[in-house]
Amino acid sequence: MLNLFLDDGSESIRVVCFRRQLTRLLSISEIELEKFMGEPILFDDKRNMLLGSMLKVNGRIVKNAMFDRLELIASLVFLNPDPTQEIERLKEKNQTTLIPDHPADEEEPSIDSAEEFVKDEDVVDE
Repeated sequence: MLNLFLDDGSESIRVVCFRRQLTRLLSISEIELEKFMGEPILFDDKRNMLLGSMLKVNGRIVKNAMFDRLELIASLVFLNPDPTQEIERLKEKNQTTLIPDHPADEEEPSIDSAEEFVKDEDVVDE
């Protein structure tokens, strides 16, 4: 297991990576990962390699009650994603989820209906 902080310049969040995501993130095999458990000093080079790296992380948000903070449990980790491709993917997603124009006298859609917001039922206490 590896804990790291992901920072986008506006906020940071603690990310928890387990074995499969850790091997993807470090681009190593499980055998190499086990070597770090026996000699943690060997991990320093890999850790330093990650500093300042661009990551894309998919996962679920959980509430850490002990520290009263939200954390991201990684289910997929992508090292150095292409920003241009990510922007295009987000543009396509926004085009398919845009709310159609409606007359001014109709009620505005609620913020709760937007996919981008974390809803209370999406946060899991652990």
